[in-house]
Amino acid sequence: MTELKRLNWSEIAPEEAKTVFGIRHYVTRKTALPEELIHAALAWTEEVAKVSATHASDEAYAATAAPLLTRTCSISHS
Repeated sequence: MTELKRLNWSEIAPEEAKTVFGIRHYVTRKTALPEELIHAALAWTEEVAKVSATHASDEAYAATAAPLLTRTCSISHS
């Protein structure tokens, strides 16, 4: 049986990898977002990064949006 070599997508798509890693770094290090929102943001980032395979499914969007929808936001209209 042959072993499968793990795909190194940072070699295949270095610019995209740099973008995803940058988003991950920013969200986890530079924001004061609650943990659940960080996980939601990163999950959606990965879903969109693999859009050719995942097609950014409605299920993934709903799972990502759920923590955001449970939070209260106030918007002032000027």
